[in-house]
Amino acid sequence: MTGFKRVFFDTAPFVYLLDVETPYTKSMEAIMVYLNSRDIKLITSVITVAEYLVFPYRENVPQKVQSFFSFIEDNDIDIMDADMGLAEHSAKLRAQYHGFKGMDALQLAAAHRAECDAFLTNDKQLCQCREVNCILVDDFKKLLEV
Repeated sequence: MTGFKRVFFDTAPFVYLLDVETPYTKSMEAIMVYLNSRDIKLITSVITVAEYLVFPYRENVPQKVQSFFSFIEDNDIDIMDADMGLAEHSAKLRAQYHGFKGMDALQLAAAHRAECDAFLTNDKQLCQCREVNCILVDDFKKLLEV
């Protein structure tokens, strides 16, 4: 049992679910079944939208764009906007955690603002953030197996 009520998805989980098969696809599918079966709120941000859609637009694959937005809608995923407060919070995170990229810090700030119980990612570096409970995909799946 995880006890999570609100889970933030970084961009990588979307890639694993919506793109070609990866070593993490099966884990993400199991995670989605678990989250949806327990009515756990899923959240992401406009940063995920900006990051995920680069490839479909670059490669001119409109069906991937549509699949992304359909997935968001079908799973009732909230998309948080970025604003000055989020930008300032992300700057503080980047000042505290050297090496964090701007987009990653914005994602973490969004998850913190949304009071998420978990931040699902596959970026190990982000797990050093103490303000947010970052969990790697395979580690999250292991939590479900307990």
